[in-house]
Amino acid sequence: MLRHVRTQGLDPLECDFELLAFGPLFPEQQSMELHRKFRDKIAPLEAALAQIFKSRGFKVVGIHGQPGAPEPALLAEVERVFAAEFNE
Repeated sequence: MLRHVRTQGLDPLECDFELLAFGPLFPEQQSMELHRKFRDKIAPLEAALAQIFKSRGFKVVGIHGQPGAPEPALLAEVERVFAAEFNE
């Protein structure tokens, strides 16, 4: 995170950070092959979530997920949790 903050030209000692974590969304998998199936669902969801934060004025640093459309049901759940967390 420090690297990403500095890349934005920000002084990490002058920043306020708030970290939110939601999950896990899926159970832990026993192999990398099984893990990839779920990882590939999460990556576009991360990109969509980064866009949600940006559209509401948050500064998002780093690279988030891969392009592509997230599963509509997963995205709807993320949007619901986001709205509840931020009183929208």
